[in-house]
Amino acid sequence: MEKPKLPVKEFLAHLRRQAVSEIISDECLAALSNVEAQYGNEFTTVSGYEVRLGNPARYVDYILTAEENIPFVDFSWVEIDYEQFAADKKIEPCFFINVTPKDGDYTEFWDKVLPIFMGEQRARKLRAPLDNLTANLPKGAGIKQIGTMTGRGEPDIMRLILMLRKWEDICLTLEKIGWRGNIKSLWAAIEPWNESFGVALNFDLSEKGVHDKIGFELFPRWRHPLLVDRFIARLERSGLCLKSKGDALRRWIRILPDADPFIQTDIHYFKLNYLDGKIIEAKAYIEQTPHLIHHYFSNYYRPLYVEFMLKDEKNTLPIGTAMKYLYDCEDNKIRRVNFSGDVGNYEHFDRLLTECKEAGIIATVELSGKVTRKQLKDMIAAGASEFIADIENSALKTLQELNFANVRAKWFPDGENFRDLEQITKLAESLDVKELIITGMKPHDVKKSVPSREALEQTANFINAYEKNPAQMKLSVEPCFSVLKAFMGGEDPKKNPNRGINRGCTAGRNHFFITATGKFSPCSFIPDDVATSIADYWEKSPTLKNFRALEENHKELCMDCSYKRRCLPCPALKFQTCPLARNNFTLYNVKKF
Repeated sequence: MEKPKLPVKEFLAHLRRQAVSEIISDECLAALSNVEAQYGNEFTTVSGYEVRLGNPARYVDYILTAEENIPFVDFSWVEIDYEQFAADKKIEPCFFINVTPKDGDYTEFWDKVLPIFMGEQRARKLRAPLDNLTANLPKGAGIKQIGTMTGRGEPDIMRLILMLRKWEDICLTLEKIGWRGNIKSLWAAIEPWNESFGVALNFDLSEKGVHDKIGFELFPRWRHPLLVDRFIARLERSGLCLKSKGDALRRWIRILPDADPFIQTDIHYFKLNYLDGKIIEAKAYIEQTPHLIHHYFSNYYRPLYVEFMLKDEKNTLPIGTAMKYLYDCEDNKIRRVNFSGDVGNYEHFDRLLTECKEAGIIATVELSGKVTRKQLKDMIAAGASEFIADIENSALKTLQELNFANVRAKWFPDGENFRDLEQITKLAESLDVKELIITGMKPHDVKKSVPSREALEQTANFINAYEKNPAQMKLSVEPCFSVLKAFMGGEDPKKNPNRGINRGCTAGRNHFFITATGKFSPCSFIPDDVATSIADYWEKSPTLKNFRALEENHKELCMDCSYKRRCLPCPALKFQTCPLARNNFTLYNVKKF
């Protein structure tokens, strides 16, 4: 699977919004504009920062992944030393590459890579000590990365990072590669810090061999912020981390992810440096990443999308109000909006779609009821990006005839028609929709019968089998159908992938609703609120705060259910009969909004 990437400028813009002054001073933050000028449009899988935890100076070294045209190398890093930049006023980075020898043979790798990566002269100087080191690596130890330290004024030194299988391999490895320090003193200093599945050794190599200073990269077992807090507290008690920087790290790992583009903050690893019998400093390598690293956040920093209800049975959203909040979406960098509610008969719909097109906002149109061919053509011409409709809506056939490809369909099954999924899937394929979404019961569907456990099992088996076959259409389960999503993940909560925001109702967590009266609400089934702006509502609404606190909308009878941690039923349903429960009991919504 290809790793997601973003331009460097997106990460730096996110950093400026979420700046932590105890770690990065205004001066250091301003200096990053030089990085942006040089690398801003380059795509990277991570934007990282090296933080010296015991140093009161508030600056970081900047790290990003890059692509280099070097044989055998598919992954490389660039590290920019802030102190060197501050002195020279120019960017001269250190370079690191991942080491991937063919069939474990370092000889050919060094022959092909070293002259290109380090230059002919340095390659000749370092080849002999490097060959000696690789020949003496113990079983299970391997070179993860090598680096040039030119950017730090050390042109004749190579940085090496060795990966070890377990903490206990450290001493044997150092003895084998010719480290001249005192092994017993080292072990006494580092043994209490074992927090890792594995460990990486950092050290410098020159013509004279392995240098005395050793670094230990600690890769934690944990992701939950409370567990990371414990390790930060240990560093503080040991005098290796200033309280101000420890507090900044605690805030950093709790920064809510941006929704679009997705950017999450994380501590990739901690590093302890050892010299002359003691740990002399600690560093944290913090990062911004477009990967989902952990699920311990209740909502996004800003919404992924906003849903506009243009018309309901009684009200019509005034065009002035709709435009105001559409501009508000632009200001808050919200890149998606959904329009629903008799959109074909909304008088000024073309204005909203045109504004979305000009602003680069993806406009999804949810179709309900009858929509004419002319109305669909007008929506497409005005800038509709995507359509969603019930699988039985005739508009799907019309969109197919109009050769509009970006179409999704929804199917609302109940206990009586779950067996029809195969037929419904074939219908969706015949209509050329790109995705068929199986969605759960809504509050207005309470009279429908609840699917049985057998029906869930049949549905899950069909979806799993369908996904194994190459098909253009995607078959998915909507997050609000939490029971089916949880069931498909299996009974083992440690292996069930249905977690985080998407494990159940996402209202108020990744999106919210603007009603036809111009008020705000988590979804159309929850009473609405008045707010002055999107930011004001998303950050301060008591309704949203209570809504996000509903981590379990369960009665006590759910306590013994193996799916409890991976299931988040609809908070708007007052009564819910759960097909996963042993006695098919009724769930009661205990929260009021």
